[in-house]
This record gives sequence, C-alpha cells and structure tokens, in this order.
Amino acid sequence: MDGTVCFEGRFFEVPYELTGQQVVLVVDPHTSRVLGVESGQGQALGAATPLDKQANSQRKRRRPEHSAPENRSAPTPGPTLVELALHQHQGALRLVEQDLDEQSSTDQENNSCIDNTSD
Repeated sequence: MDGTVCFEGRFFEVPYELTGQQVVLVVDPHTSRVLGVESGQGQALGAATPLDKQANSQRKRRRPEHSAPENRSAPTPGPTLVELALHQHQGALRLVEQDLDEQSSTDQENNSCIDNTSD
C-alpha cells in the first residue's frame, strides 16, 4: 500500500492517490515495457515509472486525500438470523394453532349432529 505495483519481478511507482485501489497495468505486449496504469474500465489514471528504491526510501509519505463523506445516516441494521428464524417459527406455530382450532370446531359440529337418543 505504498503506491507501487509489481510486474514480472520489477516494481513501478504509480500515483499515490491510487493506493488501495485495483488498477490495470498497461504493458506493450511486444517489448514488455510498462506504459502506464488504467482503471478496470480503461480510463487512464497516470504513469507507472520504474521504482527508484533509493529515492523511494527517503520519500515523505502522505495519506491520500479523500473527499469528506456525504451526510448519510448509517443504514438501519436488519433482523438477525436468529430473529428471522424466530419469526418463521412463530408463523408456523400460528398456522398449526389455526389448523387445531378449525379441527376442534369441525369436531364440535360433527359431535352436535350425533343422535344421542337411546332406544
């Protein structure tokens, strides 16, 4: 994460602002000469120069400047897997209870139709 990339065992410096990003190294296929660096969509992002280890070791480091994040409220966390499982279980219990209630009502109706007269 120091603004360098490696190609065929050789290190190259790229613009420090690209630190941490995924980039594509543009290479001449005939000479294996590194020409620059691009985004994954082919947008030119800058030069890629051979790394000067001596100069790089004495270079002052700075963090890339990022624009301030927009005022966005943090996303509301959704239910956990346990909460989802509980909700699903409770729904299944309600269905069983409804089936039992319907079965009980049907049994009571059937029982009320039985002729209780004895001969």
